[in-house]
Amino acid sequence: MFKDSEIIVPEIIYNGISDEQSVLHLGAGYSDGDFIRVLESFEFTVKYTGVDSNKEKIKKIKKELGSNKKSYANSIIHSSMQEFIDSNESNFYEWTVITGVFDEIIYGEQQYEFIFNTVEICKQFSTTGVTFTLKEKPSEEFTYSIIYILARLFSTYNNVTVKKILNGNYIFSVTY
Repeated sequence: MFKDSEIIVPEIIYNGISDEQSVLHLGAGYSDGDFIRVLESFEFTVKYTGVDSNKEKIKKIKKELGSNKKSYANSIIHSSMQEFIDSNESNFYEWTVITGVFDEIIYGEQQYEFIFNTVEICKQFSTTGVTFTLKEKPSEEFTYSIIYILARLFSTYNNVTVKKILNGNYIFSVTY
């Protein structure tokens, strides 16, 4: 049996990440470092910066993958997404990839604004695009409306793609 991330991560990369590009990865602890594992299997040379707020996940990923000095695991920074964004005044990346960050509903109905504001902020320092994942988890309190997210993205940006992968997992990509 395979993990969802084994399908999702290659699809993120197929959205346009290529050799010699720079990637900011918010949520670098996603699925215990699967994004890094898959990215390394593509044998690209990318400038990778990973950010995650979970110190234990980072430690585990660095222990598992970081023995290879060239591993992208060695480029993960312990920081909240907001702290990193606030301190990122002069760094630009071709791609910002956000994995797992929006899966947990922490703002109720304001979760949509959290997503859209994050994408807009990331667009300011991403020269090619912003890609994010979303896992649709129905609950009594709040369930994402994928139609609403699509409509809002399409009304705001010219180039939007969405892929429904499996088990309620989606990949959204805004390119410019």
